[in-house]
Amino acid sequence: MGAQGEERRGEVNTMNIDQGSKTPLTTALPSAGGGVATSDEQRLKALHRRAEALAQNYLSEESCDDKTLSPAQAVKTLHELRVHQIELEMQNEELRRAQNELDTSQAHYFDFYDMAPVGYFTVSGLGLIEQANLTAAGLLGIERKVLVGQKISHFILPDDQDIFYLMSQKIICSRQPQACELRFVKPDGTPFWAHLDVIAVPNPTGTPSQRIVMTDITERVLATKELAYQAEEKGKRAAELLIVNKELAHQSEEKGKRAAELLAANQDIERYVTELEAAFMSTVQVINTLIDMRDPYTAGHERKVAELAAAIGAELGFSVRQQDGLRAAGYLHDIGKITIPAEILVKPGKLSAIEYQLIQEHAQAGYRVLKDVKFPWPIADVVLQHHERMDGSGYPQGLKGEAIVLKARILAVADVVEAMSSHRPYRPARGIDTSLAEIKRGRGTLFDADVVDACLRLFLEKGFVIPA
Repeated sequence: MGAQGEERRGEVNTMNIDQGSKTPLTTALPSAGGGVATSDEQRLKALHRRAEALAQNYLSEESCDDKTLSPAQAVKTLHELRVHQIELEMQNEELRRAQNELDTSQAHYFDFYDMAPVGYFTVSGLGLIEQANLTAAGLLGIERKVLVGQKISHFILPDDQDIFYLMSQKIICSRQPQACELRFVKPDGTPFWAHLDVIAVPNPTGTPSQRIVMTDITERVLATKELAYQAEEKGKRAAELLIVNKELAHQSEEKGKRAAELLAANQDIERYVTELEAAFMSTVQVINTLIDMRDPYTAGHERKVAELAAAIGAELGFSVRQQDGLRAAGYLHDIGKITIPAEILVKPGKLSAIEYQLIQEHAQAGYRVLKDVKFPWPIADVVLQHHERMDGSGYPQGLKGEAIVLKARILAVADVVEAMSSHRPYRPARGIDTSLAEIKRGRGTLFDADVVDACLRLFLEKGFVIPA
């Protein structure tokens, strides 16, 4: 072939689609890797090999025949090379677009990973932290670049390190997901509770790595402990019975007998609570009877107010226990009248200014009587405030709006409705219609609007009748 063949070989290797570039054909190929899918790389390499094989084929034929390419062959060869180069460039553009999409996807992935609301760790079989997101570093109070490479056990409270060790052994033996709760400690010595969800990551060279999801549960743990403490303080009697039951249960080997003993103890507790509640309400009713004996003209007033207040509470969505609190407050709301002379209470005519002032003091007197009694509800405050009004015109403190406890606002409406609809020494009964008109007139100014609406619904829509 000689010098002419070498010259044509150089021509084939340097020609480009625009014929203005001297860049070899192979430079049109993208770099391998870069995150592009393997199938795209293989397709590009196949096209490359096809173009080179075609060029080498003609050159080999020329060498064997010791002939030069004819003009027609040269044109055909150039045409095919151009077609293949166009295919290569299109493929290269497709790969660049795929690479950009992959880069964008990876950026989004790392954003989600780092900004996740939980901490992520990858821990090697030797217990070294290999990867961590920003949330994990924040939970541990340390920069991520400092965190990576340290033993995770350095951040676990010494008393809880056995928990993590035992869980790691379960992961190694079973390859099954595990979970635990334990305490970590920050570099500044601050401890916190965490829940870990862990899975094994196979490692062909040895012990599997662990992928850990960490959730800070400090608030939940502390809240649980606080609730447990409060329950213990409020239910000492119940705790004592439970301790007795546990002691009996430990002495018994029969599970059926143990269950029966625990059930019996729980029934004792329920019976004890029921008896206490019954005794409490009986005491309240006795006090109410004494009040009625002091003021025979208003006999039954406290009981009727109590039932109406409880009914309004039910209409507002109060629980049964809250309704009981309203009922107890209703029974006791006028207990302070025991400090007022009986002749004033039963006086048929108009009261003097001093007499009216004495009457007003019954709310404060009732508070003094009840403030040291340990009720399950704020009875003393309700009694003190049941003559307060929403606009501040009430007594004894002149409270306004939300400063008045809700139960007192309910009792205020029930007290007015029952009092106006009943007979008094100084006036005849005005009837329920007049009573309802009065609270409607004072809705939002003297009385709580929601309470008034609930009371009106009871009488006008649901047919409620004040008990006789």
